[in-house]
Amino acid sequence: MNNLQNGKSDVCNYKQKIDLVNSISRNHERERVPELEAMLEDRCALVREAALQALVLDLGQSHLESRCWQILEDDEDEEVRAMAVNCIGSIHHNSRDSDIMSRLYEMMKNDNISTRIKAALYPAFLRVSGLSLLEWLDAVSGQGEFSEGSIDWSLVEKLMK
Repeated sequence: MNNLQNGKSDVCNYKQKIDLVNSISRNHERERVPELEAMLEDRCALVREAALQALVLDLGQSHLESRCWQILEDDEDEEVRAMAVNCIGSIHHNSRDSDIMSRLYEMMKNDNISTRIKAALYPAFLRVSGLSLLEWLDAVSGQGEFSEGSIDWSLVEKLMK
């Protein structure tokens, strides 16, 4: 396996890697999932983000949930962490899983969590909550640029009960 395939290049040759990720995803080459998983360790954040998106959102690798939580806690790049949140929301879409909703809720309330991550947490929470598509769209419509005020806390509190 060459350095491009194992995601461990010395140079952030991200365009070539992202093209590879997109090709694997587009062609649903599930036999190449290990290559994508290796790219989750790439030095380039754009590659890590694309690999995570391809694995969970495109190829449905929901077994990577614990990895998503780890990435959310440990990755230094906010966009990669935001993608991890999106993936968690997707994995638990409409599950109404109270443990997942509680974890996302606590993170949304945490003042130490950045606005960018909160911008991903809110729709992920709504995805898990089981809201209908129309209710979900109503909750997030018109937000434009996300701010702390974009969260409908009365809806969130209602969904937590």
